[in-house]
Amino acid sequence: MPERRQHLFLAYHRGEPAATAGYFAFPRSAYLLGGVVLPDHRGRGLYRALVSARLGHARAQGIPLATTHAREASSAPILERLGFATICRFPRYFS
Repeated sequence: MPERRQHLFLAYHRGEPAATAGYFAFPRSAYLLGGVVLPDHRGRGLYRALVSARLGHARAQGIPLATTHAREASSAPILERLGFATICRFPRYFS
């Protein structure tokens, strides 16, 4: 479906669903959302693999830019190591 804007991804580890993520496509950018790795499967590169899969898919669709909103204590450091830059920070009002 070429007009489809939301794209969902599922990663498996040893045949078991272990992580999920998605992105929302705009004409000139992809907004990465919802990257989650189940606790028993963390530390195996699944989050990074899902970032790579989403960026590759968006690039194949002709989308040149990706953005996201990441938590400072979890995904933000991984995304920075992958080349994302922090543009601004938002206060968090819940724990």
